[in-house]
Amino acid sequence: MHSGTAKRWFALAVLLCLLLTSYFLLLFLPLVARAQETLTLTVTPPFFELNVSPGEYWASAVKIVNTNPGDLPVYAVLMDFEAQGEEGRGKFLPIAPQEGAPSLASWITLPAGSEFVVPKGQSQEIPFALRVPQDASPGGHYAAILVGTRPFEGTPGSVVRVSSYVASLFLVRVAGDVSEIGDIREFSTDAQLYFTPNVGFTMRFENNGNVHLRPEGTVLIYNMWGIERGRIELGDVTGNVLPGTLRKFNFAWNGERSIFDFGRYTAIATVTFGNAMRQNVSAETSFWIAPGWEMAGIAGGGALLIFFIVFMVRFYVRRTLSRVVSMMPGLNGASEKNWSPSTPPISVSDTTLDLRAIRKNIGHQGGAPRAKQTFVGRIPFVRKYKWFFVAMIPLLVLLAALFVAYAAQMFRHERTFEVVPESVSAQP
Repeated sequence: MHSGTAKRWFALAVLLCLLLTSYFLLLFLPLVARAQETLTLTVTPPFFELNVSPGEYWASAVKIVNTNPGDLPVYAVLMDFEAQGEEGRGKFLPIAPQEGAPSLASWITLPAGSEFVVPKGQSQEIPFALRVPQDASPGGHYAAILVGTRPFEGTPGSVVRVSSYVASLFLVRVAGDVSEIGDIREFSTDAQLYFTPNVGFTMRFENNGNVHLRPEGTVLIYNMWGIERGRIELGDVTGNVLPGTLRKFNFAWNGERSIFDFGRYTAIATVTFGNAMRQNVSAETSFWIAPGWEMAGIAGGGALLIFFIVFMVRFYVRRTLSRVVSMMPGLNGASEKNWSPSTPPISVSDTTLDLRAIRKNIGHQGGAPRAKQTFVGRIPFVRKYKWFFVAMIPLLVLLAALFVAYAAQMFRHERTFEVVPESVSAQP
């Protein structure tokens, strides 16, 4: 009986192993097949930026690099190109010449036939020629050569999905009556308060001209004392802005973390653009940096300092009052019957009172304490409370040292920082 039960358990275990094996094969085999079908395709250069004149002819080539283990058939097609959204992404349109809407793609010619075979581990060039019409309108014109592993399917005027294509863009400037007009629509940070010096910036640049612009310049970051704390070169984080569009650029500034770098900061963006005539526009924004743990430590130390000062003041006040009370008759248990102050006769006709005489008379009655015996009198105040001032000296020295260190850090120009571009787009 035990033998039969063992056989049944063994058969059940074998069945479960077969089911698990089949499941994992069905799960991973399609992934392996898709991985084997993945192809790598590189096109250089990624873009051409040209300045041409009407009637001009210009020829060059794009290079296709095949790093796959086998020969790679590729297809090339010409498309018009325009911006889509503010993120700098491109939209590709098949050639659809219309009156009043010149098409740069129609000015470019490729060799007859759109299929090319690139041998494995090698590269191949696809030549092209650009012929600018005599009546080409001045300003910017944009197109692209798309290269993919499948034939192009689409209709003129439709948007092309480029997931299976790589592109080489053309940014062409035709000479003539070119209008270069740009402005900063927005320059801001992603927050107003930061606990670490890691600040994210957003700049939206608008192109109202008829040719593409590339905003350059700098963003200077100053602390509340007017000392430079960072410099961002916009040429490293920006790209071209096509005519009639807005483009948003995101970048981050990572400063050196320091307990002394708290306060209000100001960032000033100065943008330069234009090819025919250089123009400048500027904008500024502000933010606060308050290092969390550092500020908590300062607040805690300040609270302890205030507590110590209050404690010392109350201690000396209590001590002084106890001495005064002990020297006053009637409050220290001493008898008051022998002390009866008398007031010297004062003539009604007198217009002034001799307070010194009254004080002297009261002081000599019945052994009453005189003022110089009760209060400080001739004893210097500092000597009277010398231990209080002795205790305050280290605190004053500490505060002076902190102030000197803070000033030295605030006015030190050399400070490490890092600029991180965050925007990635299809436009150069």
